[in-house]
Amino acid sequence: MRDSRSSVQCVVLHCVVHKVGAAKSGDYPKLAKSKNPVKICLTDKCITCCDSSAPGSAQTARTPGAARTFFRIHWSARGFRGAPTESGEAMQPANQTSSAVEIRYCRNIDEQAMLLDAWNQSYCQISRGPFDGSVSSFAAGGVRVLVERLNRTVYQRGQVARSRLAVGIPFQLEGHALLCGQTSHRDGLHVFSGDGGFEFLSPDTHLVVNLEIEPDAIGDHLLRSQLDEIAPLLGVRPGVLNVDPARLQGFREVLKPLLDAVSATPTLLDDGGVAASFEKSVIFGLAEALQGMRDADPHGNVEARTARNWQLVRSVRELVEESPDCPLSVAELCARFRASRRTLQYAFEDTVGVNPSAYIRAVRLDHVRRELRAAGSVTEVATRWGFWHFGNFSNEYRGQFGELPSETWRRSRACAG
Repeated sequence: MRDSRSSVQCVVLHCVVHKVGAAKSGDYPKLAKSKNPVKICLTDKCITCCDSSAPGSAQTARTPGAARTFFRIHWSARGFRGAPTESGEAMQPANQTSSAVEIRYCRNIDEQAMLLDAWNQSYCQISRGPFDGSVSSFAAGGVRVLVERLNRTVYQRGQVARSRLAVGIPFQLEGHALLCGQTSHRDGLHVFSGDGGFEFLSPDTHLVVNLEIEPDAIGDHLLRSQLDEIAPLLGVRPGVLNVDPARLQGFREVLKPLLDAVSATPTLLDDGGVAASFEKSVIFGLAEALQGMRDADPHGNVEARTARNWQLVRSVRELVEESPDCPLSVAELCARFRASRRTLQYAFEDTVGVNPSAYIRAVRLDHVRRELRAAGSVTEVATRWGFWHFGNFSNEYRGQFGELPSETWRRSRACAG
């Protein structure tokens, strides 16, 4: 598609960073869940994404009209090495010149979970539809920034390595979300490190900038001292910290230009001085965001009802996802937990946002998808997980993952061959 006012070629990308992640193919020129039109312009040297409807914004040389630029990524004339593969394998820029910056795209939740390698995560897709996500990684010294985008509701479970601190700064969180039983919201600092691991129900619209800090890898004495002050404020277990929204927004405004700059020129982080400056900006920015927290014990203020429901759902999840004999019905679940159907229904709808039947179906379909990779037939796996009506099963599978089970099976066999 060509812009009538210039020779700039306009395209829609599935996912990069920030608001662009919500765009879907065919939705040009708007974001799927945004009121503002967004234009993504491609030239022989860069991609520029801007909000063409933002009032009073400065004009750019390459994009006609008033525009607020979200980000710009540059590349060499060779461009990218193709598109994401059908198997959902991560895509990497062909001109990657710095190991400190990696931008990867996934159409498979398991592959995306593995990209946060120090978090020991497992993902289960809850909402229906094809998965499309990305993780952009920026590393400097003892700091790694991971920008994660998800387009489906995902039940995440993980345990961050004890040697690391891990927090998330939400840029977009739209929909029902919980972190360890606490309401997840855009103005809360999300702590993922700590005792006992974390469980995170992330919404369909999810864009979070995660900070992973390894104190032992920080050489600067002043930064180490600052981390000694930060660690107690984060608490000993994962959860949502109620920080001052204005300070958190200020931290976002520190992070955005920082990430824009290293996205545009990845080799910047190969310079020791720039990497040290990156470390300082992140750590001191986090320290500033934590000043003036509204609660002395921000983890303790959880409603008793929500906490009880969360514990019940967590116990059900452990049984459903870890047991080799996953319950195939709500009735079986009620019998195992000696709970009424009404109790389970209320607990799931209050915390996860879906009824227990829909949750069990999502988990069973997820098991099927994983086992199809090494299965002798689709029928074998479907019946193992209690899907006996093959027409309904195919429709449910396609509704959940965007393709037929036979397509998943054939592609897996082709890759293995």
